[in-house]
Amino acid sequence: MSERAAIFERVEKIKTETITVEDRVYEFAITEHVGTPIILINGTGGPIDGWMKLWRRLRDSHRLFCYNRPGMGLSSAPLSPQNGLQMVSELREILHTLDMKPPYLLVGHSLGGFIAQLFACHYPEEIKGIVMLEPSTVTDVLSNKKRKQRKPRNNENPYNEIFHVEETVEQIQSCPPFPAVPLTVLAGTHPVAKHFMPTKVIFNRLENLRTASRLSPLGKLVIAHHSGHFPQLSDAKMVAMAIEEVLCASSISPI
Repeated sequence: MSERAAIFERVEKIKTETITVEDRVYEFAITEHVGTPIILINGTGGPIDGWMKLWRRLRDSHRLFCYNRPGMGLSSAPLSPQNGLQMVSELREILHTLDMKPPYLLVGHSLGGFIAQLFACHYPEEIKGIVMLEPSTVTDVLSNKKRKQRKPRNNENPYNEIFHVEETVEQIQSCPPFPAVPLTVLAGTHPVAKHFMPTKVIFNRLENLRTASRLSPLGKLVIAHHSGHFPQLSDAKMVAMAIEEVLCASSISPI
């Protein structure tokens, strides 16, 4: 199945709940298994249901968590700028409120890769391993002039995460070192739609993702030949295997 077909395929929805943290409502889903909590972090504007295919593969054997960030689904609209460190802070508040204790395995898609990276750099003792799915990179953002000029229009909330990507990049450029934890970066080979990034940037993506895989001395790049920008939809089996491998590696690595 093509990635485009996978995106629009009708799948069972993830059963969600809501939680209130400091007067803010967040929509989330969780499984009750024991073991390392696997935290699924959406890309920009990505809803919980984007994880459904992966959720179906892992829900009966792993402790999974996913959520909608402010402004998505049933979650409250953002009341402060949604830069990377703000999103990390909110995620940790939710996890602590739900009594989901670290260490975590973080799985970040696209912009979620930035969130996972900042989380790991600032709270390395809470991280067991990381899987990044077609993650955003600093080079992607700095070379995308069109994105840099994006400003709120009409009734758009100026606090939305899409308007604070450059600030997030600045936070990454000045953050502490990435911890020496198992890291897998999945890179798709199918062309990315032009509304995600301009053609000139697409050609440099693979090298950017290779660089991202070198954040950790235990990192590696895996090519997802049947995927573009959404491997969790077009090849959930491969993503599940990457998660299992990182879990296994983290159990034998001196962290």
